[in-house]
Amino acid sequence: MPMRIEPQLPKKDVEGAKREVYHQIGGILDENRIDTRYPEDQVYPRLKKSLMLVNEIIDANKENVTLSKREQEVLERRISECKKEHNLTSDAYDLLKFIYEKRHEHPSILGRKIISRILWLYDLEIR
Repeated sequence: MPMRIEPQLPKKDVEGAKREVYHQIGGILDENRIDTRYPEDQVYPRLKKSLMLVNEIIDANKENVTLSKREQEVLERRISECKKEHNLTSDAYDLLKFIYEKRHEHPSILGRKIISRILWLYDLEIR
């Protein structure tokens, strides 16, 4: 009986997809000018708007940044939680505090730390 070999499907490039999401988040933060030179009360609404857009980006890419159905279900739950007004407000305040604690760092380093912190909220750290 001849053996049938199925063609191998290419592995998902999860890390590449996460890096793309990373760059998209950076673009959103840049568009909405998350800048510590502004007073906190001006940064907060921009940050909250950015987090809403980030949630949409991660939602649109959830199949690409996960390796299994289980991971995808967990991420979908987190995306759903991040859509709730209370959680969005809480995340924005936590991130605002984080930004102002690190405000003396070079802007490029601070930007990377902000993006990493956002991805950490979704458990999407880039290795």
